[in-house]
Amino acid sequence: MKILAMKFELFIKSPLQNHPLTPGFQDLCRRLCFNNMEQLLNWPVSQLLKLDGFTYHHYQELWKYLDKNNLVKLLKY
Repeated sequence: MKILAMKFELFIKSPLQNHPLTPGFQDLCRRLCFNNMEQLLNWPVSQLLKLDGFTYHHYQELWKYLDKNNLVKLLKY
């Protein structure tokens, strides 16, 4: 259990550029001052979609990436 917790902590705390997300998604996150997954996931999806430049396409990319890692439940609605 401790190893799983450490992997989760690494996942959410590591810089977004370490995650295999598209350059466009990473550029947007940099512009919006999101440095890691934790900062991004602290926002409800409804609020993310109101941010300048954050589109449904970006949400889909985030959802697919989290789903691939069995972490979709981290999204707030």
